[in-house]
Amino acid sequence: MSARSLVIVLIAVGAVTGGNLWIHRGDPLLGYVRYTGHGISFDYIVEMSLVESDLSGFGSATNSGGNVQLNNQGADRLEQYGVMWVEPKSMPSHMARTHEAALDFLFEIVGISGTRITDRSEYKTTTTDGHDVIYQTFGVPENEYTIPAIIGAWHCEETGRFLILYQIYVDDFENIEVPYQGLERMWLNRLDGITCHGIE
Repeated sequence: MSARSLVIVLIAVGAVTGGNLWIHRGDPLLGYVRYTGHGISFDYIVEMSLVESDLSGFGSATNSGGNVQLNNQGADRLEQYGVMWVEPKSMPSHMARTHEAALDFLFEIVGISGTRITDRSEYKTTTTDGHDVIYQTFGVPENEYTIPAIIGAWHCEETGRFLILYQIYVDDFENIEVPYQGLERMWLNRLDGITCHGIE
């Protein structure tokens, strides 16, 4: 192939590649799927199963309250996380309309379902998409071990809802530890990928 022909081929390949990138800009990365619903959007790995429900886990999600839970469990590992949302008016009247109260409300729901929660840590703070976020680690006792978990809440002023992101992760049930530092990094990465307003 002559140098001139090679240049023409390279230009053609570059044009097609650039065109494809332009057409698919903003699409999920290869191996990921995008969830968009109830004014929320985020990408997740295709191997994870997704279940959408109301906060109790038995009914259907609505714009005023719901839960999207993702799960990938093997024989010796567990990865689970979820995005929840609730309008302040849906919270019990005795509760303040604060980030902390939104987390307490969720833990009340979890307690009603029979799940025990232990070792709630002090709150830490961060931001996402211009919103202030509080978060903390906690444990979920199961048989002879405690599963490490992390949860956080923020208020989206644009939609008037509290949003809550939680994550549970165990890499090896045979050698379970409490890797909260690594879990926190994973959680923060997921937090950065969530869009809570401006969804078409």
